Amino acid sequence: ISIHFPLVAPLLHDLYRASVHADAAARARARLTLTQTGRLIDPVWGGIFVAAIGKEWDELIPEKRMAGNLGMLTAWADAHRLGGNDDALARARDVERYLRAFMLLPDGSFGSSQEDRAPDLPATISAAAYYRLDDAGRRRYGIPPIDHAAYTGMNARAIVAFLHLYRATGDAAALATATKTADLILARQQPAGW
Repeated sequence: ISIHFPLVAPLLHDLYRASVHADAAARARARLTLTQTGRLIDPVWGGIFVAAIGKEWDELIPEKRMAGNLGMLTAWADAHRLGGNDDALARARDVERYLRAFMLLPDGSFGSSQEDRAPDLPATISAAAYYRLDDAGRRRYGIPPIDHAAYTGMNARAIVAFLHLYRATGDAAALATATKTADLILARQQPAGW
């Protein structure tokens, strides 16, 4: 069985090598990885699923984790900034749309994860089948619960990802999100640190 997880660090390294060193092999690896990882995007709500199974990336593992979404937001934003890749920008916007709609908490921090099963989903319907539904079909069963714990480390990653998006696009909303989250984390610092 092939299981495909987005591995962001090697992808960012390939983007760097392609941009700074004009490394054609790194560029080809980055392009393939960016394209294949795009298959993890939820076409309805945005965001990426944690992984896919199968040689063709055709069986999604229907769970969304912040680390993967933030990593790929960074990678797709950088791919657009470094190479003018409009496809990568569209994917970055898909992740941003998900993060803002589901993971951004009212206070400006980000939740830590989202479960795979909706609260009213019958046992006869799998989480994978749920995510094949359209927006109205999903909402009929509810939205999978979000862990509202605002971990400092995960929020720091969100700040960095939104700064990469700002750097790639000049979008003031991305900078405002990063700034608001950073201000919130700084205000919550305890005497002993975070």
